Amino acid sequence: MIRSALRHGLVLAVVLAGCSKDESECKVDADCDDGDACTTQVCRITSVGTTAGTHQATCVYAPVNCVDSNMCTTDSCDVLTGCVHVATVCDDGDACTLDSCDAKTGKCVFKAKCDDADLCTADSCSSTDASCSHTVAVVCNDDDACTLDSCDPATGTCVSAAKCDDQDLCTSDSCNAVDGTCTHGQLVVCDDQDACTTDACDPKTGTCKFTTIDPCP
Repeated sequence: MIRSALRHGLVLAVVLAGCSKDESECKVDADCDDGDACTTQVCRITSVGTTAGTHQATCVYAPVNCVDSNMCTTDSCDVLTGCVHVATVCDDGDACTLDSCDAKTGKCVFKAKCDDADLCTADSCSSTDASCSHTVAVVCNDDDACTLDSCDPATGTCVSAAKCDDQDLCTSDSCNAVDGTCTHGQLVVCDDQDACTTDACDPKTGTCKFTTIDPCP
C-alpha cells in the first residue's frame, strides 16, 4: 500500500514537472538564428504562464529590406553576407564624354567632357587622347576706342561698357575718341563755408557730406 502510494506519488511528481517545463521554441533572439543573413530573427512571447518557466515563445522570421533607394544600384541579398548593391555601369565607350548615372531616375547620363559652359568659346575634344581645346567663338569689337568690349559667357553676346567710367558720381568722365585716354574732372563741389566741418562728396551717391569737427579749432 505504501509502496503503491509512493509509486503513484512519483508518477504524479513527474507529470507535474512535465506540465511546468518550458516548451518554448526560444528564450532569446539568438536561439532563432537560422544562419540566413537575409532574414531578421526575433523571439516573440506568444503566451505568458502563471509561474516562472511556463512562458511560451516562438521564433518569428522576416526578410531583410535591402532597398537603398538608389535607382543606380541593383539590390539583392546574399544568404551568407546580407545585402548586396551592384552599381549600374554607364559607359558609352567615348573618351570625350563624362559618364554617370542619375540616382533619381536610374538612367545613364553622358555629358560632353570639354564643355566649359562658356558660350563665347568653341569646345572640341581630341578623339586621340581626349584632350580639350577651347577657341574664341565670338569676337567682340565695336571699333570704339572709348569702350571695353567683352563677351558674356552665359549668353554668348557682346557687351560694351564705357571705358572711362570710374564709378565715381562725384566726377565727370570723358574719353578721347582718337586714342581712348580718359579724363576725370570734378563734378560736385562740396563747400559749406564752415571751418568747423569737413566737406566731402560721396562717390556712390554724388551727394555732399559735412562732418562736424569737435572740438572746432
